Amino acid sequence: MGFNSAHTNLSGLTAGDDHTQYQKEDLLTTQGDIPYATGASTWARLPKGTAGQRLRMNSDATAPAWGTISDNASVVFKTADESVNNSIALQNDDHLFLAMTANEKWEAKIVLYLVDNFTSGDSANFKFAITVPSGAAIQYRTVALTTASAIAQFTAFASGGAISVQALASVSSIYAIHALVQNGGTAGNLQFQWAQATANTYNTTLKAGSCLVAHELI
Repeated sequence: MGFNSAHTNLSGLTAGDDHTQYQKEDLLTTQGDIPYATGASTWARLPKGTAGQRLRMNSDATAPAWGTISDNASVVFKTADESVNNSIALQNDDHLFLAMTANEKWEAKIVLYLVDNFTSGDSANFKFAITVPSGAAIQYRTVALTTASAIAQFTAFASGGAISVQALASVSSIYAIHALVQNGGTAGNLQFQWAQATANTYNTTLKAGSCLVAHELI
């Protein structure tokens, strides 16, 4: 039987077709695999993720990747009292921080149970800040009880921006802080910091049970 050159091309293809636009079916080896492009006419396989993971862009913004995004709140409690005495230097809280990976978006609420042991006539008061990794953007706002009948609101728009609030002499105060953060390309912590606003030899104590509750935004 002679070779018939009329049948050397597949239907719909030209003689110069190199078939690069077609992907071999054996690229995908497992149920749930996803094909994606690593370049022009170049394909790769993204293996299926695990239960609960969601599809997102990787930290280099070059390819899809599976990531674990919590559907539940991330809750951090202060497990012990922490005190500052005669210091206006902001310090990292021992418990109230949140680990973030690159390019994540978070909403966080921090509730503080504060006891300032200064007496009437003294003026220690309280200040705080929230720091985030380099390249991240953050805004945070607090609502503080300043007198028995007054509510004060304060806002910061940058990592480490200090906010000072009035503490009540020798009684407990509650502060509610709301923060929104868009992390950049550097993983790191959202870190709550605090100190006295005016140095005073009385203890300013952030009580156990103060908490940080955060949700990742997608």
